[in-house]
Amino acid sequence: MREIKRVRRWPVQAITYKYGAWEIMQMKQKEEKLEGSQFSITNFHDKILNNGPLPFSILEEIFKM
Repeated sequence: MREIKRVRRWPVQAITYKYGAWEIMQMKQKEEKLEGSQFSITNFHDKILNNGPLPFSILEEIFKM
């Protein structure tokens, strides 16, 4: 019942959560391809989390560095 009430109050939350997860997985796959055996999940997480909440357009610019 708690989840049903949450979705009724904030229906778009589940959609945006899944969209964000999908975007991050796409970035991870690109990083893995670029870095190959040098890929570090720890470094990837640091790139994602060190700057706090950012729009994906800015986060993608960080990954281009």
